[in-house]
Amino acid sequence: METGRAIRTACTLSAGHSGSTLLNLMLGGHPDAVAVGEITHLPKNLTLNTPCQCGVPIRRCEFWTEVVARLPFDLHRDPYALETGFIDAVRTVDRARATRAYKLRWKAIHGLVGAGLLINRRVHVPAFDRSILHTELLFDAIREVSGCPLVVDSSKPYVKALSLYHGAPEATRLILLCRDGRGVMWSQMKRGTPPAEALLTWKRFYTRTLRLLRGVDPAHVIFVRYEDVTARPEAEMRRLTDFLGLDFHPDVLRLDSKVHHVANGNQMRLRDRQVRPTDLSWRRMPEEHLSYFERHAGALNERLMGRADTGASEFPRP
Repeated sequence: METGRAIRTACTLSAGHSGSTLLNLMLGGHPDAVAVGEITHLPKNLTLNTPCQCGVPIRRCEFWTEVVARLPFDLHRDPYALETGFIDAVRTVDRARATRAYKLRWKAIHGLVGAGLLINRRVHVPAFDRSILHTELLFDAIREVSGCPLVVDSSKPYVKALSLYHGAPEATRLILLCRDGRGVMWSQMKRGTPPAEALLTWKRFYTRTLRLLRGVDPAHVIFVRYEDVTARPEAEMRRLTDFLGLDFHPDVLRLDSKVHHVANGNQMRLRDRQVRPTDLSWRRMPEEHLSYFERHAGALNERLMGRADTGASEFPRP
């Protein structure tokens, strides 16, 4: 088995509202790992000076100050000189940057690169190639400052995560995290997202990601269900640490085992101290919405979530 020192990056692939923040913090509790949340948002966080999980604005955080100082960019003058492939945000938005034209450009870039990955061909787009290079430089700086050999990233752009993997397959591991699609749909609906849009976002993510994962060594990707993490945290974390070449450590079961420096993600990162049970309020969703989900995404949900008696070790191949 490869050791934790050989595996340097773990990328969590998941749709929004699927528990990636929780899993990122749990893995980041390991003495040999550092959680960075959705690191692709870092230039935006620096621009808006968002709160770091340590309790201070990111520009005053000693950890990020040291990381930024090790990068070959003047991020005090222009945080976006660190091009990370950032596309869009939901809660905290830099409206001066995330214009319609900007978002359309980056979605087109990811579409081109993703199409190449589907046919095992690398498509070179200068801006995207820079985002990969800059992210690798950023991860190196984070390892140096934290003293942890493993960086755990939970950024949402799956095309970027797959590209990072293909650039260093022996040093990178992929975690496909899934939550019952009905729970994700309901979570977004409660925030005002129309049912069709909420379902499509979840369905599109896993349909496309499963296709892209065909080009990944099966030994380098693991499937995890959010419901299993919250119901059997120790068993799932033992499975995950083994996959990442780490010895199991009880600190992965406590969200406050160390001071984290996550600068982006949902607000759970600032308030929770322990693993909470999965929210099952989707079971009270109106029948018309449950029926709509079953018609349009029931088969995919069954493929991903339908093995409750066998555990999540079997990977849901497309």
